[in-house]
Amino acid sequence: MSFAKLPILRHGLMVRDEEILPDSAVNARIEKVRTLMQANNVEAVLVYGDPTKGGPACYLTNYPCFGLGRRATVVLGRKEGPFLFTAEPSRNLPRVRRFTTCDIEKTRQFLSAACDRAKKLSEGKPMGSVNFANLPHGVVKDTQGLSGSELRDMTEEVVSLVAAKDESSLRAMKQAVALAAKGLSSLKGLATPGKDLWQLAADVDHQLRLLGCEDTNILLGCSAGGPVRPGYPSRIRLSAGDSLVAYVGAQYARQWGVVGTTFSIGSNRGNLDAMLSTLSEIQKKALFRVKAGMTLGDVEAALFDIGREAGVSLSRDLPVVAGVGFDLSEYPVNAENRVERDMVLQAALCVDVGREFSAMLVNLLQVTGEGGVWLTGG
Repeated sequence: MSFAKLPILRHGLMVRDEEILPDSAVNARIEKVRTLMQANNVEAVLVYGDPTKGGPACYLTNYPCFGLGRRATVVLGRKEGPFLFTAEPSRNLPRVRRFTTCDIEKTRQFLSAACDRAKKLSEGKPMGSVNFANLPHGVVKDTQGLSGSELRDMTEEVVSLVAAKDESSLRAMKQAVALAAKGLSSLKGLATPGKDLWQLAADVDHQLRLLGCEDTNILLGCSAGGPVRPGYPSRIRLSAGDSLVAYVGAQYARQWGVVGTTFSIGSNRGNLDAMLSTLSEIQKKALFRVKAGMTLGDVEAALFDIGREAGVSLSRDLPVVAGVGFDLSEYPVNAENRVERDMVLQAALCVDVGREFSAMLVNLLQVTGEGGVWLTGG
């Protein structure tokens, strides 16, 4: 299963936080991408973004593809740009211009216009592309303007660069994690017998948006016994003795923060508290076992080893470790992807205790030079 869900439309606070993302941080991001362009010997790069993979485009422009149908292409030249081309309707432009760091060039034929600009900037020299494998079938035809040009795929280099969080991204993530933790704490207080999951999720979503979130991702699941996983909230009502697994994500200044745990409804369950304590100990030991330079598969294997040392078998049907940041699922995503310094990993530790309950603990781990730091203080 995956913890990511696709938003229909975000209605939270979208205005740029200039304290977290000053002009100097924007310029530093642009220059880092230009350094990659020079290393790949390309004169211009086209970066495609949509609601599933919007991080690289947002990194350069602060434009979030904030719902279904929102797509963008960013063009960056060695000396000019970035230029932002979107599929936004014209009525939205005044609002969108308030939260982007560059102006919008054109809103119709966003991809073909971007290709024309990139081709002009490149002057016949090679160009780079990012996330073009994610292009919808219906817009692939709009890349015909690149016919005859040399196009080099720079996706892995750019997404890896974006995943290594700069100071601005880390500040935003810490704020997002703090908000997600408030949402989880509120959920614990609201989760009483008779409450339905859908209403609980709506109440927490409302509170988080009042606190300034751009978007939320709230997944819940409950059971009177046996394994249980978080999912889309339903109209199931809680009963005394149920176990409630909760995953709360909050997005602030374009970055996601997530937390998750298991609650017992209406009664204390010592076995659950003991298992959550064991998972917390596994987290603490992970700080000394996760290092920059490991692969994502190595990190996952290390967590399973620590679990076995603690006498528990971690569940494998959850995404035990995965990258998170601009997107709920970002680089590193595959076992062979390298984990570099200042990347942030979502660690989802879960143990099914026979037919009794599932204990889950979800936190974010910032990878440092020699070890890591739990952003949630775990």
